[in-house]
Amino acid sequence: MTVNAEAYEALLLDHAAGALSPAHRLLVETHLRLRPAVRGHVAELEAAGGAFLERLEPAPVAARLHPPEPATEPSQHDGDLREARVLIEAASHSQPGNLHWRWRAPSMREVRLPVAGATLLRLAGGRAAPKHGHAGEELTLVLRGNYADETGVYSPGDIAFADVDLDHAPYVPEGGECVCLVATEGALRFHGLIARFVNRILT
Repeated sequence: MTVNAEAYEALLLDHAAGALSPAHRLLVETHLRLRPAVRGHVAELEAAGGAFLERLEPAPVAARLHPPEPATEPSQHDGDLREARVLIEAASHSQPGNLHWRWRAPSMREVRLPVAGATLLRLAGGRAAPKHGHAGEELTLVLRGNYADETGVYSPGDIAFADVDLDHAPYVPEGGECVCLVATEGALRFHGLIARFVNRILT
């Protein structure tokens, strides 16, 4: 795997600080389940953040007169995250064919998760996905199988980083398939002969 070390460390730091979007949080939580060895590093980042907060000056009394009311019932957001985790677990450890995959593009199928920006993607083996770019940042976590593109080879637990500067065509080896969790800030932009058709129906 080719690791974008700076982007990866920033992602873990934002996770430790609770600063990620729901889709990115879901992806990092799944990554930590697949890579238990990374949990210790995240715990160190959380401890460092806690130590930093303890050194800050206390807030003025007036700012603490009306603290926010604690939530008394689970929010819809929490329910969506739970449902998404169930679908991810099914795609990771059971037959992915049991899920309701929708056509995304030639050799690509998807399950849209109930968390904005989060999708399960299934890539067929033996061919490359259509070459495409990105309208924003995209993180791809491999759940099953592996794939390769212009940036490297990715296996279960690996995170691939893509942005508006990357055009790629992920390839899955013959006889296999790859299932990924994708967190994206913008739509894919396909190139080539199918671009106009695919982009029109997906945007």
